[in-house]
Amino acid sequence: MPPLSLQVPFPRPSLALISQLRFLHTPWSNRTTMSRLLATAVARSVSQVVSLVVLLLVGYIANRITGVDGWVGKGGTHAPTVRSLVEDCKGAGAASLEDIGGYEDVKTDLRRCVVLPMRNPHIFFDRGAPSLRPPAGILLTGPPGTGKTLLARACAKESGANFLPLHSAALESKWWGESPKLLQMAFQMARTTLAPCIIFFDEIDGLGRKRSEQDQSCVYSFKCELLRNMDGLGKVDTSPVAVLACTNCPSSLDPALRRRFTRTISVSVPTEPERRAILAVLARDEQYPDADLLDHVVKCTEGFTGADLTTLHTEACAHRMWRFCENEEDVGRLKSGVELVGRMSSLTREDWVHTRRVRLPCKHRLAVGGSDSPSAGGQ
Repeated sequence: MPPLSLQVPFPRPSLALISQLRFLHTPWSNRTTMSRLLATAVARSVSQVVSLVVLLLVGYIANRITGVDGWVGKGGTHAPTVRSLVEDCKGAGAASLEDIGGYEDVKTDLRRCVVLPMRNPHIFFDRGAPSLRPPAGILLTGPPGTGKTLLARACAKESGANFLPLHSAALESKWWGESPKLLQMAFQMARTTLAPCIIFFDEIDGLGRKRSEQDQSCVYSFKCELLRNMDGLGKVDTSPVAVLACTNCPSSLDPALRRRFTRTISVSVPTEPERRAILAVLARDEQYPDADLLDHVVKCTEGFTGADLTTLHTEACAHRMWRFCENEEDVGRLKSGVELVGRMSSLTREDWVHTRRVRLPCKHRLAVGGSDSPSAGGQ
C-alpha cells in the first residue's frame, strides 16, 4: 500500500501582495516616483469628492430657499410661491362693485355667478344639489381700459374670498417642467387651504393661445395642464372655487380652453348714462357750481372708457392744484394732502378744458366731430 502523502495547497498571491512585492524590489528612484503619483491621485480624488459635496449642499440650500424641485431631489415646494401671489382685496382701500360706476348688467351677472356662491358655499357647492352649481369659468371680454380686472377684484372684495391672480410672469420658470407643477399647486391650494378662492387669469390670451405644431413641448404641456385642472370644476369637485379670466382677443384662445369658460360677459365701452355714473363716482366729493358742467363733460367724452375718464379727472384735479398753489413753496407749507384738498375749490370748466392737451393711448376712439384730440370741456 503506497504511503499517504499530505499535500497542502499553497494560496495564490493576491494582486495587492504582488504590487507590494514589486514595490519593495523596485529601485529607490522609481519607488519615490510611484509614491508621488499615488499621493497626487489620492489628492485629486479627495478634491473631487469635496467639490461634489459642496455642490450638493449649495443645490440643497437653493432648493429650500426658492421652493423649486430641481435636480437636487425632493425637498422643495411651490406652496410659498402660491401664497405670495395671493392679493389682499378685503382691506378698506379695495374697491367693491358699488364703487364702480355703470355696468349694472355686468355687476348683476357677477353677483349671481361669483359673489353669492362664494358667500354661501354650503348651498351652491352642495354635493347633493349639482343643479345649483355656478359656472366654473367666467370670461370677461372687452376693449382695454373698460375695468375687467377691477371688476374681478371687486368680486373678491364683496364675496370675502381669497384672490389668486395668475399671469405669465408668475407662472414662467427657467426649470424644465416647473410651470405645470406651479399651476397644479395653485389649483390644489385653491381647493383646500385657500378656499373659498377666486383664480384670476389676467390677459389669458398670452397663456392659452391656440395650440400649433410650432409650440415647444414645455408650452404644450403647460396648456394641457391648464385644461386638465379646469376640468371637473363645478361638476365633480365641490370646492368653492371660481375661475375668472379677461382678454381683449377672445378669438385667439384655444377652442378647448374657450369651451371650459361656460359663461362669457362682455364689458364694452360705456354708454352716456354709464359715463355719467363713472364720473359721478370719480367726483363724488366735488361740488360743481355749474350744474350742467358734468353733463357737458359726459357728452364730449363719447367713446371714452373708464380708464380714460379716470385719466381726464386726474389731469383736471392736477390743474386745479397748480391753479391753487402758484409755486412749489406753497405746497411745502402744507402738512398733508387732506389739508390741500380741503382748501381747494371745486373743479371748474377751465380745469376740464385743460384736459384737451392730454394724449390718451386710445386716441383712435376719441375722434369727436373730426377732431383727433379729446374735447372734454368744449370751447
